[in-house]
Amino acid sequence: MRLPVLAWALIASSLVVSAQQPPAPKAKPATTKQPASKQVAKSTSSDASKIADIRRLLELTGTKDMVNQMKGTMMAQFRQNAPGMPPGMFDEMMAELKAEDLEESMIPVYANHFTGDDIKHLIAFYESPFGRKVMREMPQIITESNEVGVQWGQGVVTRVAGRWRDQGKITQRAYDQLVNAASTEEEQH
Repeated sequence: MRLPVLAWALIASSLVVSAQQPPAPKAKPATTKQPASKQVAKSTSSDASKIADIRRLLELTGTKDMVNQMKGTMMAQFRQNAPGMPPGMFDEMMAELKAEDLEESMIPVYANHFTGDDIKHLIAFYESPFGRKVMREMPQIITESNEVGVQWGQGVVTRVAGRWRDQGKITQRAYDQLVNAASTEEEQH
């Protein structure tokens, strides 16, 4: 469970870092009109450059490795939750879960939310010593944050369920089930 959270948290952290960058200056509209074919060619060239930069960003952030780790974890959980699944079907799913496919699907998401300059800022960040430190430290920060969050959630469940039990709104059995479910969740992390 931690690996999917880790992957998305790292992606989200890149969004936070980008938000801290000063906005790129807006390009002024050209005063002379270019033929449509030149505009399309320029757009296609800049789109290709932006896509190449997004691929570089995904490489710098270790997205492919994270996806491959997530794949193993996700499929192990899936196999545990679906014990009757035929082994051949499991193998076929594993073969079709390719990190490259997910990365390609992520490119339009990045392209929709970031300008070409934004992507360049993110690349510069992740290539910097501080960006590399963020990449090194973030997995441990996320692990520790998950542990803190689980403990916090368990405390809330225990307090609220205790009040409801004490007020006669739920039975002791229901209280025990809720508290045990919260404890089981903590053990899984």
